[in-house]
Amino acid sequence: MEQMDRIQKLHRIFSSLRYGVTLQQLTQQLQLSSAVVKKNINILRDRLYAPLEYDPSTKRWYYAQNHGDYFQLPGLWLTSAELLGLAATLNILDTMDAGLLDDDINSLRQPITDQLAARGLTATDFNRFIQFLPTTRRPASNHLFAMLTDTLITQRQLFIVYEDYHGKRSRRTISPQGLVYYQENWYLDAWCHHKHAPRSFMVSRIQKATRQAEKSQPMAPDERSAHFASAYGIFAGPATHTAVLRFSPPLAREAASVQWHREQTSHWEGQYYHLRVPYGDERELVRDLLRYGAGVRVIAPPSLRAHIINTATAILEHYCDPPTATHPATPAVANVPLDRHTVSD
Repeated sequence: MEQMDRIQKLHRIFSSLRYGVTLQQLTQQLQLSSAVVKKNINILRDRLYAPLEYDPSTKRWYYAQNHGDYFQLPGLWLTSAELLGLAATLNILDTMDAGLLDDDINSLRQPITDQLAARGLTATDFNRFIQFLPTTRRPASNHLFAMLTDTLITQRQLFIVYEDYHGKRSRRTISPQGLVYYQENWYLDAWCHHKHAPRSFMVSRIQKATRQAEKSQPMAPDERSAHFASAYGIFAGPATHTAVLRFSPPLAREAASVQWHREQTSHWEGQYYHLRVPYGDERELVRDLLRYGAGVRVIAPPSLRAHIINTATAILEHYCDPPTATHPATPAVANVPLDRHTVSD
């Protein structure tokens, strides 16, 4: 443990224990010798001017109460592990396109880099061992993120020009309700005044956004949750069906380790894993089930089973020689970000 880490941990102990702590307790918590602990106590008191006092009757060190509640170490004091963890977090935020946070992140980057350098470390050390590799991320501009966040905080309506997956553009006025990060892309949940219903929009597909003077129309938390969170995946709306699935070994345990939906139910029959998942729009569910190939079987409903069969047939025919167009593949099964509202909107 480096000296800066020892100082930081000592400070946290004294700040959290109002009635003090003995030298023996400190050596046990820090797993250091009493000589090393005493040396760092002296540094904390004499060089950093911490309000440390010692009570001979109880043999306890403590922060003086008239100062201890307010004393803070100067500068940014984190342990080496915490600094590396924060550097890793900043790197992940960069990769996931944090948008509005960019300026704030940049203001934190230099002091973190300086603190790491003082320990002989660099912010890129962890990159040799830990990587965050998004595959379907679509970046959005910082200006757009700033406007979306501003309308959420000030509760103002927003006029947007939106382009869906098929390139069809629509113009609508919305009342933003919240931003959601899902499968490496940002989505804006909103009340659509054109459709008079809740909708969700992929932020990267918003072509134009203009802040309006009118107050936004808020949705009740229960209403928002019921619409955006009741069905499977990113598709909003109420769950109107329940998928009954059976996973075969050896993929059964893999499927069982995944939380498919917060209201899912499941049970085991021997080595087979049975799962029930509520859904409204089946497109994303079909895409996810196809990843399991022959390791999953749709028991019900018939419409979902037919969709899987038709899609699998289309894939097979696509590889025939010569190819046929009897069952053209649908875009829904491609590995692309999905709209949370229906294409007809």
